[in-house]
Amino acid sequence: MNPEMKSQNPSNNHKGLGMYFSPEIAEQFAGLEQNESNFKAAQIVDLVLVQESATMKAPIFAAELGGGAHPDRYHEFFNKLLQQPRGHIDWVDVAPPMLELAKKYISNEKYRNRNEIITFIEKDILEYLRGLENEKLDFAIMKYTVDYLENLEELFKLLSAKLMPGGKLIALIGSTSPELKSYSTNARYLYNGEQFPDNETRTLEDGDNFTVKFFKVSGDPTAGYLEGAETLKYFHSAEKIKQVAEDFGFAFFLGDWKDFVSQENQKGETKDLNVLVLTKKQFDCNNDGLQGGKIIMNMNKIEILKKVCYTELVYGRINKKLNIDFSKKEIEEFIFKILKETEEKFYSKIGKNYYVENFENKIRITINSNTFRIITVDKRGVKKP
Repeated sequence: MNPEMKSQNPSNNHKGLGMYFSPEIAEQFAGLEQNESNFKAAQIVDLVLVQESATMKAPIFAAELGGGAHPDRYHEFFNKLLQQPRGHIDWVDVAPPMLELAKKYISNEKYRNRNEIITFIEKDILEYLRGLENEKLDFAIMKYTVDYLENLEELFKLLSAKLMPGGKLIALIGSTSPELKSYSTNARYLYNGEQFPDNETRTLEDGDNFTVKFFKVSGDPTAGYLEGAETLKYFHSAEKIKQVAEDFGFAFFLGDWKDFVSQENQKGETKDLNVLVLTKKQFDCNNDGLQGGKIIMNMNKIEILKKVCYTELVYGRINKKLNIDFSKKEIEEFIFKILKETEEKFYSKIGKNYYVENFENKIRITINSNTFRIITVDKRGVKKP
């Protein structure tokens, strides 16, 4: 693999990320991240990675999405990747200055061997995932970068395709509370572009954005702001994250990391921090039903395509559910096309029905497994049965 891969996308295509494209601001910001709070956050990610990789078969392939300047973190996980057979990590960031700093931070003797298992990739997160082969990743790591993305559905859709069965997203989430505080340890928050009093909050709804202005000195608002260090983030509630995760077939955890990592693996760390862990459910083709959080399949897609049929009433139901006005022939052609194009891994049999999840067209088709009759077609956005 090439030690460096570059995107052709110019920086002005990436809304709210301008500060990271300035070498001067990026270097100052990376220096501000050299603080105890950031070290502990990275250590917590490391503890989660070590626990979750314990039963994974080597070599492990991971990607840090929106990696920033500090691959000099995750000491235990990097040690694991360096063991034979060696794993690999793609360090993905859209901003060239951040990647240059990342290379600098592991150029010393202490971390130099990490260069043997790391590829620096200049792409934005979604662009990188779109170009990756399916079921490639064991881990996707997002340390405080989920809220840089407005389109949560697109992120989870891509992860559902690119993660291996049993693969995981490990992400740190700053806050899932809709109450936006005026400031934090490192930054001031602006609502609709405006500062508000320290003793007040503003209420966010899913998809709302807010501005983050970083202090010149971490933990000291009186020192003023780091000039030009301003970025845009998006609010995603815990309910929204859970709904979208379940829509795309992930097992879901969102909460304090100490409720996820076993006590013997916590190594005495006590910091409170929210972690999001999504696990791609594994398929077992020898059984039917839904067991232990795994989608279980036993069916023949070709047989379904050959035998699928309709009742008179279901045509009207499909038009109503999808808000369309198709003829019977158009409905049959549309449904057949969806069934044919949907990968078999998104077919499942639960109880007496087959369920076909098509994320491209955002619909789910329910079929009676005995008669092969279409029962209904629903828009996406509902939970898996």
